[in-house]
Amino acid sequence: MTLIEKVNLMQGWLRKLEDIKEKRRKKEIDDIDVYNTLNEIIENNKNELISLNLLDVYEYSKEYYLLRIQ
Repeated sequence: MTLIEKVNLMQGWLRKLEDIKEKRRKKEIDDIDVYNTLNEIIENNKNELISLNLLDVYEYSKEYYLLRIQ
């Protein structure tokens, strides 16, 4: 994978995360839905997120919403 391909993939994943956060801000989904969505994304795409060094970003976001749920 070239650096440009890696950057494009990273931007795609970060946009996906921003879309989820934006839906939450607009109250289209609640904290539980965000947590479940992030958890599903992590489970289904863990290897790719690890290779792009984005797993921690998704894990942090998931934990943030878990804390809001509690």
